[in-house]
Amino acid sequence: MSIRVLLVAIAIMAALAVGFFKVYLPGQVEAQRARSEYNRRELEKKSHRRPGQVEIDEDDPRLLQARDAARAHFSEFAASFAEHNSYHTHLAELSFPTADKLIDLEWITVDAIDATTISGTLVEEPAAVIGHHKGDRVTMSIDRVADWLVRSPEGIRAGNFVADKKMEIEAEEASKGPR
Repeated sequence: MSIRVLLVAIAIMAALAVGFFKVYLPGQVEAQRARSEYNRRELEKKSHRRPGQVEIDEDDPRLLQARDAARAHFSEFAASFAEHNSYHTHLAELSFPTADKLIDLEWITVDAIDATTISGTLVEEPAAVIGHHKGDRVTMSIDRVADWLVRSPEGIRAGNFVADKKMEIEAEEASKGPR
């Protein structure tokens, strides 16, 4: 009789082990993957960078000069938008406040401009802006415009002041090699 009890105990333990490996363990692995992905996204938000993006100080004089040029020529952008050429896409880069009271620049596809505001939909998922997501419609003061561009089917038609300067700075940094 003791052998039967022992065999039953072994069978129960085997069934529990199989259940553990087939049910519990995969759930734990998936939960760990989800936690890792969440932690990766949080780290990206905290660093205000997307993967592969070079960190450039937003107070860099070259960027400030490019931003001033974009703002000085904003009337050209508004005039182009007023023409309502269906072949052109009008994009504006706006400065969004972040949770830690910094600024994150994000592009919108513009669908309305008036005397004081600009509206459109977010082009990408913001890296550090809380409460806004890709595809959300936003309306902000024109004072928040940091850059703009008009894109035609052939390519960029006008604008892109700050983005061009950033690409120039990133190319300079890349040519220096790893630090």
